[in-house]
Amino acid sequence: MKNFRQVFDSLAVSTGVSPSDQAINDFYAQSYSRLPMTGSVTEVNSPALLTLTGLSGMFCNKMVVADSKLASAARRAHQAVDFTQGPAGLSSAIRQQTIEAYFGLFLSRSPSKEELAVIDGELDELAQTLGTKPADTLTALTAACTTVASSLDSLIL
Repeated sequence: MKNFRQVFDSLAVSTGVSPSDQAINDFYAQSYSRLPMTGSVTEVNSPALLTLTGLSGMFCNKMVVADSKLASAARRAHQAVDFTQGPAGLSSAIRQQTIEAYFGLFLSRSPSKEELAVIDGELDELAQTLGTKPADTLTALTAACTTVASSLDSLIL
């Protein structure tokens, strides 16, 4: 299991977001003590998982926003995404490619059929319930990224 330092460092490396980002550091400084201190499985509890989710969401949002400003080939995880469209532009093929990229970045593996189906369903539901603005695409992708980045598997070394 990862300890608090390893959680932070792995999110920074996986997303390419600077570990010195002020907003992330402020959150981390206030909450790192709720993450596993030694990496023992007995330290995984509700506060740790909520903190992991919050921290993952911050890193994911920064990565999604950064990718939205880059040419497709230079992006970490969103090569097929058209950031000028709303979430309806996230076709099934684009969602699958993006989910697979998230699994590669955070878990160094491909998603199982079940995992792919669950997260694809999450993105599909978000595409139907969020608005039609390009900013809503950022929201949907941040949610899916956070789902993978904050999974229990992400805590495993």
